[in-house]
Amino acid sequence: MTKIITKHILEGELLPAFETSDVENLTDSQLYQKCREYGLNSKKWLRKFAGLLPEVKKRRLYKRRECASIYQFAARHAGMSERNVDKVLHIYEKIKNKPHLKKLFISGQVSWGKLEIVAFISTPETDELWAEKVMTMPFKALQVFVQEHRQRIIKKTNNITLFTNPPSPSYLTGAGQGSSKRMICQTDNTQNTSQTEVGIQSKNSSNLDQTDQPQPK
Repeated sequence: MTKIITKHILEGELLPAFETSDVENLTDSQLYQKCREYGLNSKKWLRKFAGLLPEVKKRRLYKRRECASIYQFAARHAGMSERNVDKVLHIYEKIKNKPHLKKLFISGQVSWGKLEIVAFISTPETDELWAEKVMTMPFKALQVFVQEHRQRIIKKTNNITLFTNPPSPSYLTGAGQGSSKRMICQTDNTQNTSQTEVGIQSKNSSNLDQTDQPQPK
C-alpha cells in the first residue's frame, strides 16, 4: 500500500505529520490528541487570517479579488461567518491605537475573547500591562480580574465625586425639614403680626368710644 505522507505548516515551518494509512491503528488517546492538535492549529491560523481583515478592508482588496464585500472575502477564503467578521473588526477598532494589543491581534497569538474583554477597559497608557495580562492569564481568571478592576475604578470615581461635590445640608438647599421650618416660622410671624394689629385696633376703638362720651362737668 502506498503510504501518503501529509505535512502541515506550523509556525512558518513545514513539519511532517503521521502517515495517513496509520490512522486506523491509532489508540483513542492518540486519535484525540491529533484532533486537538489540528483543531488548535486551525483556530490559530483562523485568527491569523482574521488579523489581516482590517487591512484588507482598508485597501478594499476584496473588490479586486472579485468579492462584493469583506464578508464574502472572509467566507470564501476562511469560512468565516459575518458575525465573526463584525466581531474582529470591532475589536480592532478598539485596540488599533494600542500597539501591544494590536500586535497580539494581528499575530493570532491569543483568542478574540481575551482581546474583547480588555479592549474596552485598556488605554494607550495601560496597553502594555493589559497585553501582558492577556498573554499570561487564563480566560476565566482574566474575566474576574477585569471585573474587579472595573469595580475599583467605579469606587474611586464615586469617592472623588463625593469629595469634590459634597451634598448640601437640607436647610441650605430649601428641601425637606428646613423648608418646613421656614414655613412654620413664617406662619407664626404672620399670626403674631395679626394679633398685634387686632390689639392695637381694639385699643384705638376703646379710646374713640371714650372720646365720644360727654365729659362730666
